[in-house]
Amino acid sequence: LGSQVDALELPAGKGLRQAGQGEVAHTDLFQEGDSAIDLVESAEPPVVIDEYQRAGDELLLAIKYVVDRDPRRGRFVLAGSTQFLTNRSLSETLAGRIGIVEVLPLSMGEIIGYRETLLDAIFESGVGVVGDRVPEQMGRARLSALIARGGYPEAVLLDADARRDFFEAYVDTVVGREALADVGAARTRTDLRRLLRLCAARTAQEHHPTTLGADALMSRQAVTGLVEVLATLGLVRLIPAWSTNATNRAKKASKIFMLDTGVATVLLGQSPASLVQPDQSMLGPLTETYVTNEIQKAASWSRVRPRLSHFRDREGREVDLIAEADDGRIVAIEIKASTAIAPRAFENLRYLRSRVGERFVGGLVLHGGDETWRA
Repeated sequence: LGSQVDALELPAGKGLRQAGQGEVAHTDLFQEGDSAIDLVESAEPPVVIDEYQRAGDELLLAIKYVVDRDPRRGRFVLAGSTQFLTNRSLSETLAGRIGIVEVLPLSMGEIIGYRETLLDAIFESGVGVVGDRVPEQMGRARLSALIARGGYPEAVLLDADARRDFFEAYVDTVVGREALADVGAARTRTDLRRLLRLCAARTAQEHHPTTLGADALMSRQAVTGLVEVLATLGLVRLIPAWSTNATNRAKKASKIFMLDTGVATVLLGQSPASLVQPDQSMLGPLTETYVTNEIQKAASWSRVRPRLSHFRDREGREVDLIAEADDGRIVAIEIKASTAIAPRAFENLRYLRSRVGERFVGGLVLHGGDETWRA
């Protein structure tokens, strides 16, 4: 928004109070005699309020009052480090008055300055549009470097050592302060961080709370709650299973993904150099995570706005990612870290096409090589 936005300047003495040892910083927005409504009304729109959740319900109730009197859109931008509707410290949600935008890490296109429209092009013209593009040799070394870099704006421009320090500090800060102060569901910082490492080791795998709990020495109920905390904090994401039946879809296991592969790489003690070793087992799951995250970002600005899911049946046939439009059309995507693929890589895509018929727009196998196959 640039120069068109005036940040809400708080009067002297009403900003963040310095926190003492073992104390969580909070915002003293309103003191005795102050009116939250007067404060909100006095700022020239559009107004950006960062870390809005620290001001509590009084701020949101004031915004609700002002917006109800003047319903013009775009007057307020509320930015926060936790998801709006899952913040348990707030009872006011501004339901019916807000639009929610999830700010994800930077996509590859955003980093290099390229407008990514592949999803819309495929839904409009089919997967043949991919064949018209000149393939680029990715290679394991470059792929590993992209995975380790991730998409956090602060980390993208750092060298490898500084980036590792950044990610470690970021995880410590988010897990140690945000989880305990804002979410309130984590028992201890140690439990949450241990669980996050286990989630990183299982990225791109089906999420089974009982199995994860056994490894984390926690109950299934505790694991379920803490994974929700990690999702609220923007560290993991659950992608549901796909089927032709909504009830069956709800019963099947979701896949768990780290929301940023740079964070995952550091949590796993990996580096671009270690990921390319012949005996490395994490390059495949991290590649699937990286590509899935890229498609998730592209879906957020796509005209089609497809829902993402994964497919697995009782016979073990699986497809890594399915993008489904509101009208039921689907694009199926397999993701391979290897630089060469065999014809059998298309088998599950063919099976899915036979199952859904005309709803099947097309299937893709994305890999690190420079060959384009048509099957």
